[in-house]
Amino acid sequence: MSIGLSISTLRQRAVAFVFFFLMIRRPPRSTLFPYTTLFRSLIVYTIGSGSQQFVGQREGFLGNTINDMVLDEEDNLWVATEAGITVMKKRGGFFHVGKKQGLPSEEVISLGVDIDNSVWAGTKNGVAHIKRNVVLEILEKKDGLVDNTVLAIAVDALGNKWFGTKKGLSKFTGSEWHNFTRESGLIRNEVRTVALDSHWNVWCGTPDGISVFDGADWRSYRQKDGLPSDAITLIAPDVDGDVWVATRGGVARFTGDHWVKEELP
Repeated sequence: MSIGLSISTLRQRAVAFVFFFLMIRRPPRSTLFPYTTLFRSLIVYTIGSGSQQFVGQREGFLGNTINDMVLDEEDNLWVATEAGITVMKKRGGFFHVGKKQGLPSEEVISLGVDIDNSVWAGTKNGVAHIKRNVVLEILEKKDGLVDNTVLAIAVDALGNKWFGTKKGLSKFTGSEWHNFTRESGLIRNEVRTVALDSHWNVWCGTPDGISVFDGADWRSYRQKDGLPSDAITLIAPDVDGDVWVATRGGVARFTGDHWVKEELP
């Protein structure tokens, strides 16, 4: 990785933004959260006491490289790694979901929680639907997915699944598929992150900027429109209606009509 920043600086930015992202997405209801990632391990930060705990393969994780994390409705933390999924249970302990349990690939790239508290796991060989530690189904290109490499997952309030892939965006209603590509209005087919705001807009982050779908039309934003960089790594709508975006060049916030570049500690 070479983007003009030292590994130390990259780690600091990753920790700061993911910490911030989790605080925005789900304000903590206990002292167990939030969790932040440091590329090669996990830091568990306890609110109130300020204590920190490093968790990795030695402590029971399937792998050390953390690709994604989500909290389910029971406050269990699902961690996607290069060797499968490790789930940290709120009340302590782990369980794992890997190829032995039916995952189509060892490496899990992305995660998303459905409205029934089941979990979707994106891999290079399709997306797996999981309930606790049981793989219920695997969806692939032959089923309607625009591409098998699933880089990002979001689920809206109606239970529609939005899968960002290397070759476009797929919406799965549970029975029907709708696929979107550059021909549809995406700024680039490689959708690395997907988020849903309070107005039901679908935000897609790519290496060339952001595309936003309002259900009918697309609009896009790039560095020339106020982003710090075109390379988008994470999108996080907050409870006030603003949308926070992490890029290779820093963090920006969309207020509804313009972008504001933010300084991180």
